[in-house]
Order: sequence, then structure tokens, then C-alpha cells
Amino acid sequence: MSDGKGKFVSLKMRLKERLTSARRKQQILDRRIEEAHAMAMMCLRTQNVHPDAVKEALRLTDRYVSTLNECVQVLGGSQVEITATFPDGKVTINKLLQ
Repeated sequence: MSDGKGKFVSLKMRLKERLTSARRKQQILDRRIEEAHAMAMMCLRTQNVHPDAVKEALRLTDRYVSTLNECVQVLGGSQVEITATFPDGKVTINKLLQ
């Protein structure tokens, strides 16, 4: 009986380690997205482009992607996915205004 309990504890510890690792990776990716956003805003300011104009363009693009997603679903697909790829991993972008 103690052997079964030991296996359970071992599995539980490995699961906890995996969850911790996954959270850490997600935090790193989230931080990179925030840094990229800050850099993009800085570039906009230096080029005299108003951030609200970019926001409106992204909002319009979100509508286009949403419409495309609906078309894909009507044709039998599941969904459109937009993925950003970084050296440390990939991030699925649900909304462009993210």
C-alpha cells in the first residue's frame, strides 16, 4: 500500500513541477508581449502616429478576423488561429487589441 502512495506522491510532485514550469513560461511570454507593446507605442510616438488611430485599425481588423472565423465555422472548420512565435515559444493571440 505504501508503494502506491509513494507513486501518487511522486506523480503529484511531477504535476506540480510541470504546472510551475508552464506558469513561468507563460509569465515570460506575457512579459515579452508587454515589452513589445511598449516598444510599439514608443515607435508610434517617434513617428507622430496617434495611438488611437492604431487602436481603431486594430479594432476594425478584429472585426474582419471575427467575420473570417465565422466563415470558417460555417464551412466546417473549428476556428481561425493567430499565433505569435518567439524563441521561447508560441503565443496564441485571441484579440489583436490584446
